[in-house]
Amino acid sequence: MESACKEAERMGVVFVSGERGRVVRLLYGTGEMSLSGAQDVVGAQSADGEAWYADRVILTAGPYADALLDFKGQLRPTAWTLCHIAMKPAELQLYRNLPVMFNVERGFFMEPDEDRHELKICDEHPGYTNFGPLQHEQRRGERGGSGETDTIAAVPSGKEDNAENHHMTSTPFARHAIPLAAANRVRHFLKDTMPHLADRPFSFARICWCADTCDRNFLIDSHPDYSSLVLGVGGSGHGFAHLPSVGGFIVDEMEGVLGARFKEVFRWRPEQAVGRNWRALQGRWGVERRVMDFGEVDEWVEV
Repeated sequence: MESACKEAERMGVVFVSGERGRVVRLLYGTGEMSLSGAQDVVGAQSADGEAWYADRVILTAGPYADALLDFKGQLRPTAWTLCHIAMKPAELQLYRNLPVMFNVERGFFMEPDEDRHELKICDEHPGYTNFGPLQHEQRRGERGGSGETDTIAAVPSGKEDNAENHHMTSTPFARHAIPLAAANRVRHFLKDTMPHLADRPFSFARICWCADTCDRNFLIDSHPDYSSLVLGVGGSGHGFAHLPSVGGFIVDEMEGVLGARFKEVFRWRPEQAVGRNWRALQGRWGVERRVMDFGEVDEWVEV
C-alpha cells in the first residue's frame, strides 16, 4: 500500500486525509440528465463541509460505498478478524520467507513483518455482518444551481428486509478488537500449526471490512443513472490480491475501453440481489459454518 501510494504521488496524485478527506455524501448537479431523469454526480462533500467537484468521480469506498449510494442490495459489507503476535529476533530469522499458510478450516498466516516484528494471523470463517439500525443515506430530491445540497432522507433498516429497497444493510464500523470467539479460533489454529505460539499474547487485533457482491465478482462499471460516476467496489474478500491489476480495470472502464469479457462480469447487476440470501456463505469455510453478526457478540478481546 505504501509503495502504491508513493508511486501515485510521484505521478501527481494528491491524497487528502482526516476530516477534510472523509467523504460523507456525493454531490449532484443541474447539468445534463440521464434517460432516467436523474441528475449527474458532480463531486463529493467531506466531513468538514468542503465540496470537491470533478468531471469524473470514481467511487472506491469499499464497505462504506453503500453509505454513499444506493447499490440496490448488490453489496454486503462483511468483516473478518485478524491479530498479530510479537516475534523474537531469532524467530524472525526462522520464519523469514515463510509462504502464506492457509488452512481452509482454521485460517492463515504469513511471513512476519520485519519492521514491527509481528506475525499476522486471520481465523477462517464466512464473515461477520452488522445488521443494525443505521442505513445508507439516499438522495430523494435534486440539487439546485447554487451549489447547496437539498434534503437527504435516511432510509430505515433493520433485521428484516427493507420494504422499499428489498434489502438489508450491514453497517461497517472500526474497532481495534476482535470477538472472544475469534481469539479462541486463532488459539486453536496456532495449536495445530505453531503450538509454541498458541498462548503468546496478541500485540494487535482488529476487525477488517470488505464488501461482498452476490457472486463475489467485482463491480466495476459506470453507473447507469449517473454518467460521470465510475464504480470500483465489491472486493468480496480478494480485492487486495488484485492490487496490481484492479486499478487498470477501473481506468479502462472510465476511458470506455474495458474488454467485453470483463465488462460482462463486472457490470452493474442489481437483478442478482433480488431475493438475495443475506447470510449466504458464498463458498467460504471455517469452523463457524455460518455468517455471524456483531449484534450477537457479548465479549471482545481488546489489545
